[in-house]
Amino acid sequence: MQNFEHTLDKPKGNEQQPAESLTPAISDLRSMRILIVDDLPTNTILLRAILQHGGFTNIISTNDGSKALDYLEKHTVNGRCNIDLVLLDIIMPNTNGFSVCRKMQRQSSWKSIPVILITSENKWRDETTRASFDNGATDILFKPVRNTELLPRVTSALSQKWERDLHREYEEKLKSSLDNYQKTEEKLKYIINHDELTGLYSMRRLVQKLSSILHPTQNNSSTYSLLYLDIDNFKVINDAEGHKAGNRFLKEFADFLYLHFNNEVIVARLSGDKFAVVFHDEQPISSIDKAEKCLTACSEFIFYGEKNYYPITVSLGLLDIQLNCQKQPAEIIEQAKQYCAKSKQIGKNKLTSDMDMEPIEEKLPD
Repeated sequence: MQNFEHTLDKPKGNEQQPAESLTPAISDLRSMRILIVDDLPTNTILLRAILQHGGFTNIISTNDGSKALDYLEKHTVNGRCNIDLVLLDIIMPNTNGFSVCRKMQRQSSWKSIPVILITSENKWRDETTRASFDNGATDILFKPVRNTELLPRVTSALSQKWERDLHREYEEKLKSSLDNYQKTEEKLKYIINHDELTGLYSMRRLVQKLSSILHPTQNNSSTYSLLYLDIDNFKVINDAEGHKAGNRFLKEFADFLYLHFNNEVIVARLSGDKFAVVFHDEQPISSIDKAEKCLTACSEFIFYGEKNYYPITVSLGLLDIQLNCQKQPAEIIEQAKQYCAKSKQIGKNKLTSDMDMEPIEEKLPD
């Protein structure tokens, strides 16, 4: 048998192929798994001997096309088959080589595996070659098989498979990186738009929503109101129970507030013990009803600390939002805050709205 070692480039000395190289080292190719499928043992022995003489050691074989498909199935895990090349006889009993090729092409885990078909020399050589490629073969060899033909074609087919695997691995890593980027982006958006402690919307998200309400892109006849909430005497809980208990109270109150207003446009925590709710009103009077119901519900909320329990009240400021007005969201929030401050001044556990505030009259010069 002719020595084929000189046709396979070996690394010189201790030189190693860079990990990121797009060209496989010959040692990589020689370790790849080859499946021989032939019903005649003498043919299998010959092919195995040629491959082993060329340095290929990871060789398995079977004598039937159906068994070859079983081998492929057995060696497929999580959508990946670790068989890298199939040397396949065309004429076999039961399942012939063309049938195996077609079935491999229909299976996503196998269609990237190169197949070299092997058959006897015959007068229909051109037709056989055309049929082989039509059925999905990578290459075709005619018997008698010689090492000078087989080894270069095996090397070429395995190189293609190695490059395909590298490309697929790169695509998977890229997809994973994109997925991680999207998840990170979504997480950042959530962090920006939500309060870290309570999970309610943040001041930033409230400003965005108010901006879209104040300056709608389409004609909008809906009416909106902003309810500003300030918890009365929150400092008492913080001082008596500690900062940790204070945070627990804020979380519990935020959950209560969210459930109470779960059908509203937005529920947000502004800072400390201050919250805001944007109402969507079909009838202007409904905002007062909702605010009064909130005042009553909050007065029934009780926080249980480790040392004591604490009935809760809130001071509220309710502001009807005028669409297409010249005010900015920060001005709207500040005005609702002033209404809330008046509720605290007149005794807490109160609601102050537009109807309760006296208009500011400009003094005319004498």
